[in-house]
Amino acid sequence: MAADAAAASMVCETYGVGADGLKSKRRFVRMTTDGTDGLLVARAEGKAPAEDAETDRYGTVWRSDDGLRVVASSISRPGGNSLDSPVRLLDADFARGRFREETMGGVTDLDEVIDDGKGGQECRRLD
Repeated sequence: MAADAAAASMVCETYGVGADGLKSKRRFVRMTTDGTDGLLVARAEGKAPAEDAETDRYGTVWRSDDGLRVVASSISRPGGNSLDSPVRLLDADFARGRFREETMGGVTDLDEVIDDGKGGQECRRLD
C-alpha cells in the first residue's frame, strides 16, 4: 500500500424515515485515513461522534491509487452470547462521499433483511 496516498476524513449518517417524514434511527460513522495501511472508524447513535470518541482500527484490504477509496476489514471475537458479527468489511469512497459496510459471521448475517426502502445516507468530508 502506498504510504504517500492522500489523507482523508468524512462523517456519514445513515437513517430511516419515520411516518412523520422525519429522520429516525440515526447512526453516524466517522472514517479517517492517513494514507497508511489503516482506516480509523468511530461510531455514534443520534449525533456525530466526538473528536475524541473511541475508534476502531480497520486493516486496509485495498486502496485506490489516489487514496480516496479504501476497502478495509475488522475481525473481532464477540462474547459467547453476543449477536455481533465478528467480521466487518467497509468500503469508504472519500471522493464521492459515500460508504458501504457488510457484516459476516454473526447470528443474523445470513437472514434475509426486509427493507421498506425508506431511509438514506448522507456523507460529508471533514478535511
